[in-house]
Amino acid sequence: MAATTSRILAGVAGAAFAAFPLLRPWDDKLGDVTEMAHAFASPLWPLSHVSGMVGWAALAGAIATSVRRGWWTWVAPVGVAALLPYYGVEAFGLNGLARTALESGNLDLLQAESVMRNSPLQLSLFAAGLVLAAAGTIGWAMTTRGRARWFAVATAVLVAAYLPQFFTPPAVRTAHGIALALALFGVAAWSRRTRAGARSAE
Repeated sequence: MAATTSRILAGVAGAAFAAFPLLRPWDDKLGDVTEMAHAFASPLWPLSHVSGMVGWAALAGAIATSVRRGWWTWVAPVGVAALLPYYGVEAFGLNGLARTALESGNLDLLQAESVMRNSPLQLSLFAAGLVLAAAGTIGWAMTTRGRARWFAVATAVLVAAYLPQFFTPPAVRTAHGIALALALFGVAAWSRRTRAGARSAE
């Protein structure tokens, strides 16, 4: 049962990680405050970030319910718990701020965006969460068996690259999300085949 749950959650995580950059409005990267406001206020802004949150939560669940258990089964969920508040600020805080700014015609309100995103506590918690999530994913990948292991290793590499990819252009971030999805789909598919092969050999 746990193995089935883990496979399902890996697939859900893959779909959600791909949806995040594909749905996310990228006009906030144009350097224009009006475009930034419209990007933040778009209904796709919270939807895409919630997709990212679902991706992280599902990945943590996939690791926590994996067949082989160890320190990674709690390190990854702790890391995800630490990074999710930042996504909440992005998804709902910036969306509400931008909608208020546009409705009032006072775009100066968007000056709060930097404080909401870049204060030391938020950044430290987010970075620590990413490090712990990456460490847990690496531990999980190293204990995955069969061909699924190569997809798990690819997942671990891409999760470890999650922080630096934030500083790349939208096309790179989108490609990263799709690659992470494919890796997780591979884990889900090959974990099932490995388990089926083990049963047939018994």
